[in-house]
Amino acid sequence: MRPPFSLGFSATIVLPLLGVVLLSTLGCSELIPQRSEGEKLYRARCASCHGLDARGNTPRYLSDHTVDLTDDDFTHGGGSEAMGLVIQYGVTGRMPANEDLSPDQIKAIVKHLQGLIEDAQQFD
Repeated sequence: MRPPFSLGFSATIVLPLLGVVLLSTLGCSELIPQRSEGEKLYRARCASCHGLDARGNTPRYLSDHTVDLTDDDFTHGGGSEAMGLVIQYGVTGRMPANEDLSPDQIKAIVKHLQGLIEDAQQFD
């Protein structure tokens, strides 16, 4: 005789699998909530070209040093204000504009980018 609340063998297999499927459908930002707003935006808007570490080591731009944001060779200025302007307005023919971002979102990306630059310089 079965206990009154026994799930049975199939439920024992199906429920954990269902849990894995549900977790895999969530975005990474849901699974790793400690990411800052700047990191989330950078990953969504910048990382495909500049790489997660901002070094530009992406298949499309491996030989293009201008996409490496961790060195001191900035074509359009390396200060916070210049970075913000480039993020907002882009670079004609090279980088898309992000005019839909708020000033706070742009500042968050710049702050995250400055952290990546500091990390890169610390380990170089």
